[in-house]
Amino acid sequence: MPGKMRGGFTLIELLVVIAIIAILASILFPVFAQARERARATQCLSNLKQVGTGVTMYNQDYDEWMPPNNDGVTNFNDPAGAGYRPNYLGSLSPYIKNDRVFGCPSAPDVTTGTPGNQAVTPKSRSSFLGNAVIMERSTAVIPNPSDIVYMQELFNARGTAFLRPRSNNAARTDYRWWYFPRTGTDDIWNYTNVHFGGGNVLFCDGHAKQLHVKFMRSRIFGLLPDRGIEPGPTAYNQAWSPAF
Repeated sequence: MPGKMRGGFTLIELLVVIAIIAILASILFPVFAQARERARATQCLSNLKQVGTGVTMYNQDYDEWMPPNNDGVTNFNDPAGAGYRPNYLGSLSPYIKNDRVFGCPSAPDVTTGTPGNQAVTPKSRSSFLGNAVIMERSTAVIPNPSDIVYMQELFNARGTAFLRPRSNNAARTDYRWWYFPRTGTDDIWNYTNVHFGGGNVLFCDGHAKQLHVKFMRSRIFGLLPDRGIEPGPTAYNQAWSPAF
């Protein structure tokens, strides 16, 4: 007599297949996530390089002066918007075709409920922080522009142009907050901590590269004393003279 045809898989066989799929998924999904994040980090670096080109063109048009020094500018890329003041991002917009380069694709958007109306807008979105030490100064007084930061990364995207570090007085001394610990004492840092324990940084000569957050130091912002990240809002001063 001919043998009976087998009707399907047994329960044990199905469970084995499901277990194999689950194991493969647990192995491959992190790899896919890492690959996606590396692609985003590369796009972020490309965005910063485009901003660097804008900085160079702006400096050429304005007698080698850096963009304005205003901090906390809401609607930074909309001159007709409420709260607008000339700022280091909006001033570069005429030199950049795509305003989306002002932010990182890995940074989540701030939408509602933030103090000072920091939510992103259709025209204004940035996850970058400018360096107040070098804004609205002649490039002639900045030693080694290839070593001094123009912008670093923030962990989320906002509609406000912020400067960090920034000065607490009109004399532009006593700079603070070139780094910021998220809870005050831990190793989670809000700045330059977006991609694999670090972030992309743009320098004053227009080049950009990725730096690990633990290797960030005050000197690359043009500040003294030369220190690494540490808890607390330590005060720093500009590392060179004359002031302008």
